[in-house]
Amino acid sequence: MKDKTGHPLRQERLRKGWTQQELADFAQVSITSIERAERGKPLRVDICSRICKCLGKEKPEELGLQSHGEQDSLRVSVEGLSTVSDRDKENVSLQGTESDETMDRREAMKKIRDVGLTLALAPGILLNTPFLPQLPTGTKPSSIDEETLNHYAKLTEICWHLSKGTELEIAEPTLWAYLSRLTAIAKQSSEHQQVAARIASQGYLLAALLAGHRDDLNARQNLCEQALLFANVAEDRNLQVASLRQLALTFDYKERPGKALQTYQQSIPYLDEVSPLLRSRMYAGLSGSHAYFEQDKEALRFLGLAYESFPEQPEHDPSFLYAACEYFTLLLWDGLTHLDLHQLEGAEKAFAQVDGLDPKIHVPERVRIEFLNYQAETFTKLQKMEQAHTYLEEAVKASLTLGSERRYSQAFEVYKQMRLVWRHETRIKELGNLFTR
Repeated sequence: MKDKTGHPLRQERLRKGWTQQELADFAQVSITSIERAERGKPLRVDICSRICKCLGKEKPEELGLQSHGEQDSLRVSVEGLSTVSDRDKENVSLQGTESDETMDRREAMKKIRDVGLTLALAPGILLNTPFLPQLPTGTKPSSIDEETLNHYAKLTEICWHLSKGTELEIAEPTLWAYLSRLTAIAKQSSEHQQVAARIASQGYLLAALLAGHRDDLNARQNLCEQALLFANVAEDRNLQVASLRQLALTFDYKERPGKALQTYQQSIPYLDEVSPLLRSRMYAGLSGSHAYFEQDKEALRFLGLAYESFPEQPEHDPSFLYAACEYFTLLLWDGLTHLDLHQLEGAEKAFAQVDGLDPKIHVPERVRIEFLNYQAETFTKLQKMEQAHTYLEEAVKASLTLGSERRYSQAFEVYKQMRLVWRHETRIKELGNLFTR
């Protein structure tokens, strides 16, 4: 009998006799997207479109779907620009300070307005796709000058800073508003091609990171490959290696550890040519990959090299913006390496130097949640139930607030481990209420 009290999407899914996983597979979205939709949470426009197409519906409203996609977010962003006074523009700064890390919506709008978002809204720019933009046959980018490229570089920098805070829904539509035009310029032979390709590569690296938060790993892989393509055009060794880093991490997320290790190893011949910060990050990744295969000696050797390579002032490193490596990154990989080597006390000690529940140093929110998940996993393996419960509960709540499907999915995997360890504990069973089953 049809459930008249459930969410419209759930009703339609059950009418077809599908599980949540089957619908996710048929629609080519993550199961977390289906779970969020059936809880009445907003999804991206493209995800709503896939679900509608799969179920033969023309409008998201027919399935009770809500969206916060590029066009809606961009409209809100542009409307928000008009409410910012000119006097506020005097306070804009693009330095990598803590205020950038915790950028709020109003501050983000000030920064975007200051560098001219109208450039991104010029006619002919593709706004509707979160994936690789495809220009129509015969389309040629309009002429561009150095000043315009500088604007795009600044917008990309702002989007990177936004991604380190809690304003992911501003970062992504802003990025895609101009990345298509930049892509077209980077593909054309001209005096500006290498500069445009360098900015485009940074943009695709960020787009890959944001796709990962949606748990869309196929898109993430594709975007990493585009970042590498434009890094090659730019002949920029730092960006080439940074692209390999993102690609290796994507394979890790896709549970292809052999491919991840192989991708990290591709960078080894070039590590002496890249910045110290990026070199440190690649050594950390190599450490984690070797640890997965329980290659203790190699894992600990690369971990030591990661610490040795880390610069005293990482914020002054040429690749600081996109290397995704600060000191807490080393502590995270330190913990992961020991976790995979079954050295649980070492993992607990490394993670505790940051501590996701009560951070001892400033970390981006998405990273704080990652620490929470791994600390909960470590406490589970140490059979410390009280700590495991507390850290996982906070991880789930924070993931939902941030809107990171990736972190939410990670938390669910930890929860399944906890149920195996404490299958009869009421408190652990009750954690299941945080997840849609």
